[in-house]
Amino acid sequence: MKKVFLAALAALVSLSLGAQSFSITEENYSGTEELQEDTGMWHSDSAFGWGYHMMLDGDADFLDNTTTFGKNREIFFTLLGVEFRPVKFAGLSVAADLNWDAYRLNKKHYWQPADGAVSVASLDDATCKYQEIKKSVLRSFGFDFPVQLKLHFGDLCIAGGIVGELNFPGRTKFKAVTNDGGSFKNGDMRVKDIKSVPFTYSYRASITYSHLGLYGKYSPCSQFAPGYGPQFSYWTVGLILW
Repeated sequence: MKKVFLAALAALVSLSLGAQSFSITEENYSGTEELQEDTGMWHSDSAFGWGYHMMLDGDADFLDNTTTFGKNREIFFTLLGVEFRPVKFAGLSVAADLNWDAYRLNKKHYWQPADGAVSVASLDDATCKYQEIKKSVLRSFGFDFPVQLKLHFGDLCIAGGIVGELNFPGRTKFKAVTNDGGSFKNGDMRVKDIKSVPFTYSYRASITYSHLGLYGKYSPCSQFAPGYGPQFSYWTVGLILW
């Protein structure tokens, strides 16, 4: 996760520097007024976000045994984005983001993968081979395509819209202490083929001041296919950097 965070931050910085260096605005272009007005409608757009999921309706096995607020989370950053701003105070932005989600259970439960699916297992099960769970994470990865209306009031920006989501198969990571006291890491508990729902959607809104602020997201559907992964809807709240 640390490598992902650093890569995301580096990508965002690169995008921001690129936007500052190559964008054409009234401040850095000395051509005719007509050309300034035409090119000034288009602006590069990027964002970096780190948020926490709050689970809503869904599978009881997951909702009853997941961790408290702060362990289920997401990180995303923009690969490519543009905002069309025909007037100074309002614009429409379209972007392509990379997104990672991580879902965790409490220390008494863990993700049990089998045949492209994952289920919730318990340390209390008679067949359990582990006495302690160090890490059990279900992760999803994909592309987000947010389309948002943005309102600009000086350094203050309010944005909101819908996000189309392209989801790839989920994967697990695992670390535990076995019943005989040994250490077990991944092995057959690490898989990369948890069947997903290829296309989902969510709603995102944010408020920023001087490019730093808060965002919220509502996701009405799970990224995982029914019968192959947990089903749930959720809210997300977090920090965002434009």
